[in-house]
Amino acid sequence: SIYELMGIDVHDSTRIDMKVQEIFAKAECDQSGYLTKDQFALACKNDRYIRKLLVPNTKAPSNR
Repeated sequence: SIYELMGIDVHDSTRIDMKVQEIFAKAECDQSGYLTKDQFALACKNDRYIRKLLVPNTKAPSNR
C-alpha cells in the first residue's frame, strides 16, 4: 500500500515481497512466533527506506 501511495509500480511484486521479508526478518516476534501490529509498525519505522517513503523531504522554513 505504501508503494502504491508513493506512485511506485507494484506490478512486479518481487520488490515488495523482498521488502516484506526483510521487515519480518528484522522484527521481533513474540514467544509463539507471532508478530503484533505494534511490532510490525516498529519494524517499518526502523526501516530507513520505508521511513523515507512515509516522511517526504521538506525544507526547514528560512528565517527572514
